[in-house]
Amino acid sequence: MPEKLDNIYDCFKWMKEQTDIKLKQYPDEKNEGLYEKKLWKNNFINKQIKRRENEIKEITTKSENNRIEEFQMEDHIRAMVYAVYSGNKPWKCTLERTDIDSGRIGNVEKIVENIMGFYENKINKEQIISNLEEAKIKFRYVKVCKFVENIIYNIEILEEKSFLGNMERTNLQEINYQIRTFDEKLNLGNSETKEIKRCIRELAEGKKCKLKGMGIPLACEYLRNLGCDISKPDAHMRNILGKKYIGLLDKDMVSQMKTFDMVMDLAAILKESSRYKEKGECKELDINPAGLDYLLWAYCATGYGEFKSIKNEKVKSVIREEYNKYMEK
Repeated sequence: MPEKLDNIYDCFKWMKEQTDIKLKQYPDEKNEGLYEKKLWKNNFINKQIKRRENEIKEITTKSENNRIEEFQMEDHIRAMVYAVYSGNKPWKCTLERTDIDSGRIGNVEKIVENIMGFYENKINKEQIISNLEEAKIKFRYVKVCKFVENIIYNIEILEEKSFLGNMERTNLQEINYQIRTFDEKLNLGNSETKEIKRCIRELAEGKKCKLKGMGIPLACEYLRNLGCDISKPDAHMRNILGKKYIGLLDKDMVSQMKTFDMVMDLAAILKESSRYKEKGECKELDINPAGLDYLLWAYCATGYGEFKSIKNEKVKSVIREEYNKYMEK
């Protein structure tokens, strides 16, 4: 435990350390790399964010019109499949099948492979369903046939001319553009979220380009799987920021978009903190929005920290105090 807990950086560091202690207590007999696979640095979303960062660097040497799209249809199919899968399975069940280098999940890649087979006109919808059922792939909240129908419909939406912005781009190209623009600004210290939130709402709730099977949380997860550095405001995160854990609001559950904003704000506060700045290159925390989301989620997730509350009142007090000060500016 840090000697002092009078800074928001040290408070989140304390939460990470408590989670790490619990992670190291779990038996690791079935898969020796299980502990490493649970770390943010080896998570698929983190690897996609790093990939996006490399793409942004390349843009400086190429014009927007002459640049080859980095994230193609296969990436978007994978992003959608992973998003739906994450909402239908306890995440600890996937770890043994996860490749630590790529962050990809073996049995879920079978789904991606089948959907790509359809996209490339190699197999039909009925064959996909048959292949997935034969592989005993199931979802908790949606039948396999409905899942396949939704993904096929969503592919068609992605190929249409953009209802999100520039009519010269497809929705897929516009989503890539929105993510690049957002992440590039975020890297420069600009945490403006208006356009990326509009994109999320259109994908989750819009009349012309809504993706089937996705509300706000899964639309966010879809974008995160494409390297967008944002939070996933699902029930877990809404609960963590509520009064049972940190208590940024005196509610059991914070609203979805308020949760989204709060994680963005907390990441900005961390970056501005004196402790973060004095750490230089020796920072123990990934305090980008997606990394902070993962830290908070892991603190209470099954098979990770599994903490039912934050018993250290000092930690909660400091986080709330610095958050309130930031919001008063």
